[in-house]
Amino acid sequence: MDMHDVIICTTAVDRPDLHKETFPTYLKFLDGVDFHWLIHINNAFGKVSDTVDELKEILPQDSSYEFILSDEGGRNIDFFNAAKKLIEECTNYKSKYGVLWLEDDWNYFGNDKLIDIVGDDYTYLQLVKKGKGPSMNDELSFNPGLFSWDVVKNIMQPNMKRTEHYYYNSNPERCALFTDSGMKAIVVDNHVIKPNFNDKGRPWMNENHGGQRAFRVNV
Repeated sequence: MDMHDVIICTTAVDRPDLHKETFPTYLKFLDGVDFHWLIHINNAFGKVSDTVDELKEILPQDSSYEFILSDEGGRNIDFFNAAKKLIEECTNYKSKYGVLWLEDDWNYFGNDKLIDIVGDDYTYLQLVKKGKGPSMNDELSFNPGLFSWDVVKNIMQPNMKRTEHYYYNSNPERCALFTDSGMKAIVVDNHVIKPNFNDKGRPWMNENHGGQRAFRVNV
């Protein structure tokens, strides 16, 4: 099995017009990184084939990636199942630094490149600024960030098996990364914050789909 720098997990829905904007900037951030990219695509708008074709055009021919396709899309349970599948599948691969969680709808605005800021002493490298004002929220989340293998194997994977959990089958982030009560995110040591991304998905959905949430369009 090949050893990569990172494994990338991306939940996506079939919106190739958005991917034309986001994925080229992701590649700038990933310049110099040897990755294997798992891209889970849900069918929310009937454009899965177009989405695959577009991503094949964007991603370098010599890069390592694979698509996981689902006919389901547009519901909370579909997002849950997509995240669960990626969390299960990512440990079938090896990497030095762990798993980069990078959904399909973020704006890369930074000057950092991942290869320059990654380190094997990080438990979690947070790539967004959360919270208002100068304060930053230092909790685990599904916002762009790099999880160590320790977090993936000892927190995320066991937590996603908690079928009695309050958010099971509803909110994969809270199931995977929150305490048993579902009210507080888990905090880890060696948490480093280097903001390089902000939200593009909600403004894009506002402009193109009347403000619907991507995984609620078919509710």
